[in-house]
Amino acid sequence: MELNSADTTQLMSIRGIGSSTARKIVSYRRKLGGFVSVSQLRDPELGLRYPLHDSVLLSFVVSTDSVVRYDVNRITANRIVNHPYCSYPQAKALEDLRHKRTIRSLDDLRSLECFTDSSLLRLAPYLIFPAP
Repeated sequence: MELNSADTTQLMSIRGIGSSTARKIVSYRRKLGGFVSVSQLRDPELGLRYPLHDSVLLSFVVSTDSVVRYDVNRITANRIVNHPYCSYPQAKALEDLRHKRTIRSLDDLRSLECFTDSSLLRLAPYLIFPAP
């Protein structure tokens, strides 16, 4: 089943996913702007009481065609802070940096102390950088 297009009824057809879990998956997908990996169903931010079993995860594939991506040189802090992978200090630092200069790559964000390598890896699929 394609994770970014499945509705709650389709999700509930998978053994191990009830109505509450299906609603949480759809809600989290909306907050993310789409899943880029099935492993995101393991994110604590999803809010599941118990992790999904591996057999449930194997039921999904992900198409990233519809994932919402943000242009790092145009996005405002108020907009990107709504993404589950971006805290307010990170959003503000990104916005401050882009006011100083064009952000060209993930390496530019690595220079900001509020971003760790792991936080950047999570956020990177949702960012658009200018072409080299």
